[in-house]
Parts: sequence; structure tokens; C-alpha cells
Amino acid sequence: MAQTFSSTLHLSSTSLPATAAPVSLVIWVNITGGQGRRLFELSAGASETTGVIAAILDITGGATNKVSAYRVSSTTSNQALSSTAITTSAWQHAAIVVSGSSAAAAYLNGGSKGTSSTTVSPATLTNLTISGRPSDFITGINGQAAHAAAWSRALSDTEAAYLGGGGNPRAIKGTVSYWKMSTSGGVAETPVSDQIGTNDLTPSGTMGAGTSDPNFQTYMTGGPVGSLSYTAGTAITAINLNAGHVFDDVSSAFTSALSQLGTPASLTTTTGALTAAREVPLTSATGIAAGDYIKLTSGGTPTRVLAMNGTTALVANDQTASSGAAVYRFGVSPLTIPGLAISSGSFSGTPTSAATNTLCFFRATCSGNSALMADSDLFTITVTGSGGGGGSGLMLPAGIFSGGMIGG
Repeated sequence: MAQTFSSTLHLSSTSLPATAAPVSLVIWVNITGGQGRRLFELSAGASETTGVIAAILDITGGATNKVSAYRVSSTTSNQALSSTAITTSAWQHAAIVVSGSSAAAAYLNGGSKGTSSTTVSPATLTNLTISGRPSDFITGINGQAAHAAAWSRALSDTEAAYLGGGGNPRAIKGTVSYWKMSTSGGVAETPVSDQIGTNDLTPSGTMGAGTSDPNFQTYMTGGPVGSLSYTAGTAITAINLNAGHVFDDVSSAFTSALSQLGTPASLTTTTGALTAAREVPLTSATGIAAGDYIKLTSGGTPTRVLAMNGTTALVANDQTASSGAAVYRFGVSPLTIPGLAISSGSFSGTPTSAATNTLCFFRATCSGNSALMADSDLFTITVTGSGGGGGSGLMLPAGIFSGGMIGG
């Protein structure tokens, strides 16, 4: 569950994911709005007079409730505004990208992009604040917030669109910090842990539990499943797919299924060379959608498509290829193995017939938004015959046992 902020309750740290541009900040909020509401701010000190890079609501009069990429130096202040305003009392995704002293952009729900080219050069940033000004912590969120993240680089429009649609920040390359800002059993975490880096946040008071959550994509945190070997007629050791074992609980309910990639089809080519890139420019995007898998060249490794933005595919893993490289698309289908099934997030049962199934994976789909999905690694399930002395059941990959994940 999300966390609730009063008008003056805040999270803070002097350990920052970035001390200067380039920097990108994102956060989910559910608020009533208001002029200059500070959502997520990096500043050069408590006074805010020499340095600020922040995601706030419009600082000008009129309280337009547009997302602002707000910048301050000792001589200049400026904001880039999203083209549309937030919907109050509903979950909204705010994002700002400051790629340099003369380039800032603000996004609402992954779109509505507004930009500014005014030159602002903030002093070195030293303070991080979620909800409120660092000087007095007023004009804070006064509502709910969850899933804040930061990068020490400029996110692209494609990445902003993915995140604004409910994508998980941990799926984006180079995430420096990610804070769920979650509660468990009505109790908020203290401190608020950085799930990726070391920039934990300290609340100024008792955090309240939220009453709702955004639709949000889960994430595989339990480590690779690895190849599985079963014996027909022998019960397998169950694999727990629920929170903390294979897939992470990130405030949205999800359902899990066993899936398999189909036969690849060559559909298009790349329009440019790539080196360790996760955005693949395509000649044509026809037939390729989020949730599919693609590989570059016939010998490439399949990678999941996180999102499509025009003819650009945002994928889950780094890709290297020459311009004009063939792009193969894999469809995804449910996989049934007789005797095995997923019930209440547990994969278990007794296989009944010998078979080898390649390119298998577990898929977790957000119950509130079926477009949001997380996948395990690709693995092979082999079921051998039961004759000749019986079998050993499931040969466990490292770190998995019937209770979930162990080790690290």
C-alpha cells in the first residue's frame, strides 16, 4: 500500500542519486493539487536560493496543477510545464528530465510533454526532499505517494511514456534510486529504503498508510528460475511465485501464468546501429507490441518488449547490432504441462508425461491493467519418463526451495 503525507510531513536525505544535471525524477501521487506543491526535490540547501531541480506543481499564480520541472540558481528560476494538468484525487505520474543547464522537460502520465530551453545553472545539490520545501517543508504532497525513482541521466520520451503508463523503474537502464514508499499491515517503513542504491530516506514523523495504489508493474526480484528437470509421476517441489520469492509485491495485485515463446518471424530491421542500447529503432513496428519478445539477427537472444513508442521498441535487456539488422518477433502463448498448474501463486503438481519444453517463463500480469506485465527468465522444462528407478522430482536451481528464495 502507498504512504500518506500530511501537508508538512516529508522524507529527506543528504545522500543523493545526483548532485547536478543530467537528472531525471519520477513519482506517483494522488493529491488535491495546489500552487507549487513540492513532490520530489533536490536542492543546494534548505533555503532553496542557489540550487533546485524539482518535480512540483505549477509555481505561478492560478494553480494550473500542471507538472513543473522547476529549476533555481542564484540568479534565475524557471519551469517547464506539462501541457495538461493533473486529475486531482486520482493517481497521477509526474516526471521531470533535466538533461543540461539549458534543457528541461516535464511529463504527466508519460505524455503531455512541456519543455524549456532557458539556461539555469543550480549550485551543487546536497539535499533530497519528498513532499515539501526543504526550508520549512510546507507546500508538500498532502495526499498519497508511491514509487519514486531517480536517474543521473536524461530519460527519453519512450522511457517516460513507459513509466507513466505504470512501468517499473527497475526495468529502465541505469536507475540509481527507487523508493516504493509502501506500507505493510498499516505500518509504514522507517526509514524508506532505497531498493536499488543506498539513498535511504528518513521521515519527519509517523507515515500513514495509503488507501489506494496506482496500477503498477511488478518485477522479478527472486533471481533466475533456471532450467527445471522433472520426472513423470513424481511430485515436484513447489515454486512460490508470490511476493518475495520470484515476483515482487509492488502494491498492485497480479496473477501468474506459465508461458512459452512461439516460432520467431522476421518482421522488420533496425534503422540504426546499437551498442548496449535498450531502445531499438525499427523500420516498421507492425505486428510488434508490448509483451512480445524480439531478437536482433537470427543468432540473437530474445528480449521482452517493455513498450512501443512509434517505431521504437523499448526492451528489457541491452542490445548490440548493426544498422539494417534483422528483427525477429516471438509471440507469447500459455503453456500447459499435464499435471502441473499454478494455484494461489504456487507452481506445483505431478507431471504425467515425458516432454521437453523450451523458451518457457512465468509471467505476472497486473490485475488492474493487463498491459503491465513482468516475466521471469527464459528456461527449459524437461519431463523424463518414470521408468528405470524413479526420479528425483524437481532439480532446484540455486536459491529456490519450496518456501521461496534464499541467499542473495
